[in-house]
Amino acid sequence: MLSEKILLIEDQKSMALLLQARLSNCCPKSEIVLAHTLQEAKKQLETDVDIRVCLTDLTLPDSSNYEVVDLLKEYKVTTVVFTGSYSEAVRERVFDAHVADYVIKDGQNSIDYAVSSVHALLKNPEKHIWVVSDNIRFIQRSQGLLRIQRYQLKVFEDYSDAIRALETGAPDLMIVERLSDERKTSVYDFVREIRMKFSDHDLPLLAIEQQGKLNQSIKLMKYGVGDLLSDTYSPEELYLRVKKNLEQSQAYKEIKRISEIDSLTEIYNRRAFFEKAEILFKQYKQEGKNFFLIMADIDHFKQVNDKYGHLVGDQSIIFAASYLRSVFSNALVARFGGEEFIVFGECTSKEKILELCESFRQEIETQSYASVEVEFTISQGVTCKGDTLDKAIAFADKALYEAKGSGRNMVVSKS
Repeated sequence: MLSEKILLIEDQKSMALLLQARLSNCCPKSEIVLAHTLQEAKKQLETDVDIRVCLTDLTLPDSSNYEVVDLLKEYKVTTVVFTGSYSEAVRERVFDAHVADYVIKDGQNSIDYAVSSVHALLKNPEKHIWVVSDNIRFIQRSQGLLRIQRYQLKVFEDYSDAIRALETGAPDLMIVERLSDERKTSVYDFVREIRMKFSDHDLPLLAIEQQGKLNQSIKLMKYGVGDLLSDTYSPEELYLRVKKNLEQSQAYKEIKRISEIDSLTEIYNRRAFFEKAEILFKQYKQEGKNFFLIMADIDHFKQVNDKYGHLVGDQSIIFAASYLRSVFSNALVARFGGEEFIVFGECTSKEKILELCESFRQEIETQSYASVEVEFTISQGVTCKGDTLDKAIAFADKALYEAKGSGRNMVVSKS
């Protein structure tokens, strides 16, 4: 099903076809609606309420003097201008019409940029930005500009309110302006507290500082602000800085995700498990919570591989991992190695955990053939004890060893 539509306004037929093809490739979930004149564009806007983003030329056969951007502003369509006309006067005029971007036609790179800008605008509603400021003028201006870019916004007029909100989740970017009254908490204390919980990659900070305050800007960066913007910023400068910070953060998160996820099963790998489980283990100990740990292993997996081939073997591992993750959706689930899995989480009821383990065992036994066309079973070792994570793993592994030695396809618990 196609999502939001993209309106493409371009009078040169060859350029229109090229842009249409590029946009279709880049935004496969969006329908590209083509118009060659201002009147065609107006007709589309009058009849199609699903148009949210537009890539448009500035000069059309039946219009000049910015009628097209004014029309798109009237219909509240987020607009990227793609034109061969450039001057400071043109640039100022189109941004006065609340366009999201202004790209000069000067070769392949400009086409790439214009298409990527449209794609970003389609994705921006998924991005959450927090603005921390008590300056009404700055709040209104930043909100207006960022809403043109279709970001989701939240404003905090006090540092403490923002800190409390971070306890339930972080935005994709935080824009911080120094508050007018910092007698209780300074911007440096605020940044320091954020950096105690979030890295620069997990939560990028963009600070707004007065022009000429170099020493204060340097100090902010030393405390953990990743980027700075003068309070005399232009719309384009704000857009580019925000986009750059979001892209860098997203790239880091994607690299981190790839490093943590097992490529076959798409659950956590062994290294990521230890990193996350150690943190959870200490947290449970400090809060006086009980834990459970499960070691699970596909029975006679070598025979599955030898008889049916590695492709079926891989499919068996994928099926087991997928169902294990669905059964223990609130726990940390990882591939420990080969056909072996590990699960770690909070235990509020040992009986409930054992019931879930049995449900998982039965599902593998009864549904494996229907899923991967080969019957196989799984053994599990469970524990809720251990002074350290390593000791808990050892207890669960011993229980798994007993399950294997007692005939397999069973759950053994070590209290």
